[in-house]
Amino acid sequence: MSNQYEKIAIAQVHRDENDPRKPDNYDSIQKFWERLGYIENPEMIVQAPYKEIGSTEIVPHSLIFSFKELK
Repeated sequence: MSNQYEKIAIAQVHRDENDPRKPDNYDSIQKFWERLGYIENPEMIVQAPYKEIGSTEIVPHSLIFSFKELK
C-alpha cells in the first residue's frame, strides 16, 4: 500500500523565551519533534485567536508549523 501524502504537518504555539508561565526546567518540545523527523519552518506562521486557561480575553497566538517528509 503506497502513501498518498508526501508530507505531514504539526503546529505549535510560539512563546517567548522569557515567558513567565514556563517552568524553570522547561525544555522546548521542538527537540522532540526534530527527533521524529519534523523540520520547523519559521516562515510558516498563522495567527489563531483563543482564550488561555484562566483568561477572560481572546487574544491572538502565533502557531509555527513543522513538516515531515513521508515519501
